[in-house]
Amino acid sequence: MYRFSNSLLMAALMAFLISPVAGAADSIELTMNMQPGQSKTLVLDIDQKISQNMMGQQMQMDQLIGMTMTYTALDRPSDNGGVWIEINYDRVRFKMGGMMSVDFDSDVPGQNNNPMAQSFGALVGQKLTMEFLPNGDVPTVEGVAELQETMIDAMNLPEGPQREAAEEAFKLQFNEEMIKQMVAAMGAMYPDEAVSRGDAWEDTMQMSGMTPMSITTNYTLEDFDDATATLGVTGNIGPHPDAEPVVMNGMEMDAEFNGTQTGQVVMDRASGWVISSVVDQDMEGGMTMNLPDGQSIDIDMMIKSKITMKPVE
Repeated sequence: MYRFSNSLLMAALMAFLISPVAGAADSIELTMNMQPGQSKTLVLDIDQKISQNMMGQQMQMDQLIGMTMTYTALDRPSDNGGVWIEINYDRVRFKMGGMMSVDFDSDVPGQNNNPMAQSFGALVGQKLTMEFLPNGDVPTVEGVAELQETMIDAMNLPEGPQREAAEEAFKLQFNEEMIKQMVAAMGAMYPDEAVSRGDAWEDTMQMSGMTPMSITTNYTLEDFDDATATLGVTGNIGPHPDAEPVVMNGMEMDAEFNGTQTGQVVMDRASGWVISSVVDQDMEGGMTMNLPDGQSIDIDMMIKSKITMKPVE
């Protein structure tokens, strides 16, 4: 459940787009510039290698999550001077090796009855609608509750403790506030003023949920021309300074992760869509589960991820 939630969080974190606007010859402004009717279909892949040690048992697992999504700017008024964007899930792929082997592709009906795969597959045909402001903030997200219910129902879990645990995990990690935090992380790509080649800016944000963390990201405008802008991305991941233990199913959980990430994003300046992006992320840490009977279980984890986004060919 924890790996699923974290992966979904990551998947959801890379799904939102940043838009630059053409500027002067030596500098450019980076702001949201979507126009009603603009639409683009992108493929997001998260390829992970996970190493986990729990109670002396070592487990290695490779995991791939792939999503094809269509982003459409709506002709819908925004009282805040922003733009409404609808995100539709067109295809989902999920592959996991190790003891819990799963191989699922929503384009292949009836391929896998695994509850986790079915939950991912339920994303197809679903949508989220968000109001993006010019500075990248997202004050409103619509469709989260419906998406939660659809994914939980697709797992076909009977009423009882197992279903209740799934519902609690989903609502803790995938709710409207969490999505706003995810989008805020992407919106941090926008500098406060026009930037030239070599200019850098920094943002620090706090993520809550089951795996709270603090993320400090440095952005550098590496290059731009009339058509594209290229950003270099580096960052550090550390513990959330004010995080409190998460209580779920009677257990109190503390999580702490540290890591780094590096990557590059290429954006189309005219439309504001991401042309391509690659981010490599290395994290290690773990969580402690404090059981109602006073015992505790420590889980140590190392996660190496490659996150790519590209247009549908």
